[in-house]
Amino acid sequence: MKLSKLSKDGINEFIDFIDNINTIEDVERRRQQILNDHSSLVDDIECKPISSSPQSKLEVTKYLFNLLEQSSVSAETDKELWSWLSLYYFDTIHKKNKNNEYTLGEINKWIPNFEDYRKYYRHLLLGPWNIYKQHKGDIDTISGILCGEIHTPGDVYEQLASRQEWITSSQIQKAVTKLYYDHNNMSLKKGSGGKGGGSARRLSDVLKQFNMNYDFYAIKSDDLINLLPKEFDRFKSAY
Repeated sequence: MKLSKLSKDGINEFIDFIDNINTIEDVERRRQQILNDHSSLVDDIECKPISSSPQSKLEVTKYLFNLLEQSSVSAETDKELWSWLSLYYFDTIHKKNKNNEYTLGEINKWIPNFEDYRKYYRHLLLGPWNIYKQHKGDIDTISGILCGEIHTPGDVYEQLASRQEWITSSQIQKAVTKLYYDHNNMSLKKGSGGKGGGSARRLSDVLKQFNMNYDFYAIKSDDLINLLPKEFDRFKSAY
């Protein structure tokens, strides 16, 4: 299909689809029905077929960034566009549980809420795209925060994408990449998630404390890392 938006009725149909997905007899048929009946063309730009879409958060986001750069639409606050993209790429960004049931989570993961950043960043496509765009796709900056699969935000993302001043600070994001990203394996280092010492959750706590004394737009990433307490040493020594 070509790049499109959902109508307001289409968004309501999408919400119903999400809320009742485990009772829908033919999920793919219903998904296609909403796309066919409630979409309006944005631009004459062909979207990559779902079957060939990449699965990693970074690759999906890179693809979306390049796709939307060709478009005439202002994507930053376009609810109908991002809702359409979520439904069109549904097979890429949903995940079933071990019982083969859909576990889609809160509605904000699928339909963006632009009124509250704490919900806005949770959108599975818009949140990562915004980070990629903010930092112009710089791998040294975004590899940490955008590591992992697109359907699972992960603890590093959840902890460190929740505040705009952290997301927009390239130095904080470079520090996140230096601390938690394993360049050899292109994955997050063991212990990055969870509640352990030096984890992303603990970094979030420390950044809240630093907020009163440091300018996150002026401080260098290495200087920030050197300020961290000893519990972070196991990550410091590895970058």
